[in-house]
Amino acid sequence: MKISVITTLCNAVQTIDDCLDAMAAQSHADREHLVIDGDSTDGTLERLQRRRDQLGVLVSEPDGGIYFGLNKGLALATGEVIGILHSDDLYADTEVLARVARAFADPAVQALYGDLVYVPEVLVRMRLGGKSNRNLKQIAQKSWEDYQILRRQGLGGPPGTGPLGALSALAWKNLSKLPQFVRR
Repeated sequence: MKISVITTLCNAVQTIDDCLDAMAAQSHADREHLVIDGDSTDGTLERLQRRRDQLGVLVSEPDGGIYFGLNKGLALATGEVIGILHSDDLYADTEVLARVARAFADPAVQALYGDLVYVPEVLVRMRLGGKSNRNLKQIAQKSWEDYQILRRQGLGGPPGTGPLGALSALAWKNLSKLPQFVRR
C-alpha cells in the first residue's frame, strides 16, 4: 500500500532536516514524500535540493499558504493513502507509516488519526529566584493575585462554590508545581 505524505513549508530551514530524517527513517518502504515549498528565501530550498533523492515531488513556488500547498500536494499524490507531516513535526517512531498501512489494510477503515503529544512538554523553564518566586513574601503575593483573578473570573470550581472553588484551584496550581522542584 503506497502512502503519500505531504509536507508544506515556507522558510523552514531550522526544522526541515529533522522532518526529512523522520520520514526517511520510516520502515514502510512503499511511500512518497511530496514537499511543497512556498518560495522559501532562508536556505530551505537548498537543503531540500541536497536531499532531492529522498523526495517523490518537490515544488517551490509562491502560493497562498499552507492550504494552497496541501491542495497542490493532494493533486500530485499517487498513494492510496494520504497523510500530512508539517515541516516542524516529527513521527513518534520509525513504525508510524507501517502501522498506518496495517490499519488501512482493513477495508472497513476509511480514515485514521492518532494522538498528538503536546503535554507534558516543558515549554518554559522558570528559574528559582525570579520575580514571582524569589522568597515566601513574593510567592504569597503572587498567590494572592492568582486567587483574586480566579474569584473575579468565577473560575476554580463548579458554579456556586465561590471562594472555596477559587481557593481549591489555587491550591491545585501550587501543589502541582511541587514535582518541578525535585530533580529527576
